[in-house]
Amino acid sequence: MKLIITFLLGVICGGVGAWQLKPDLSPLAVEAQALPPSVTTRSSPTTSPAGSSVRPHSRLANPPSVAPAHPPPSAASETTAQPDARQQAQVASLQEKLQTERELRVLDQGEPVPAPPSLDARFQEAALVQSIEKALAQAGFEDASVSSIDCTEYPCIVYGEGMGGREDFERLSETSAFSDYRTDRQQAFGWRMGGKDTPEKRYFGLAMYSRDEAPQRQEALNRRIQYRSRQMQQTIPRP
Repeated sequence: MKLIITFLLGVICGGVGAWQLKPDLSPLAVEAQALPPSVTTRSSPTTSPAGSSVRPHSRLANPPSVAPAHPPPSAASETTAQPDARQQAQVASLQEKLQTERELRVLDQGEPVPAPPSLDARFQEAALVQSIEKALAQAGFEDASVSSIDCTEYPCIVYGEGMGGREDFERLSETSAFSDYRTDRQQAFGWRMGGKDTPEKRYFGLAMYSRDEAPQRQEALNRRIQYRSRQMQQTIPRP
């Protein structure tokens, strides 16, 4: 049986301005009237035939005021429409960026795949842990053991330490305890940590699912298993 061995390497808005003109104010002329006695003017005095000095009437006038002109209706609508169009373009650009980011994320992480309606018992947690532990013992891995199992998604992934090389998985698959999984799809992962100044430790991950899965589901499962295994590898403390 051929194992699938994979060794892993360790991100609007626009404001709409509004403005309003005051209504036109028509200039009103104020009729001339006699100034009250207490108000004087700076006009030069004139002499009447009787020789008396007469102050002329003064006339008040308001300077004409200039009212601002209303813009054409089309100009007002254009002022409002321009920010709206710019805002719509910004939203469309953002949506496109988000879609691209999601597609890239799916390519890297995959997406969870639902388990089959009737999952065989051999792919469930208890049976997997028991079978792998027995297979490790039968293969002669005295220092190898199952440390955890991740069944938060389908399929479960068994993790352990004490082995992880290609030849190690081949030895494991030849044991009788592993016989129920020989015809299944398998993905095995192995990595090492330490060395030089610290003792080297070997770790492994093993996922299995039925060969009867459709090709599209198999591809999605493999991508997701690889991502989950990378996440697990990052949680292991560095020596």
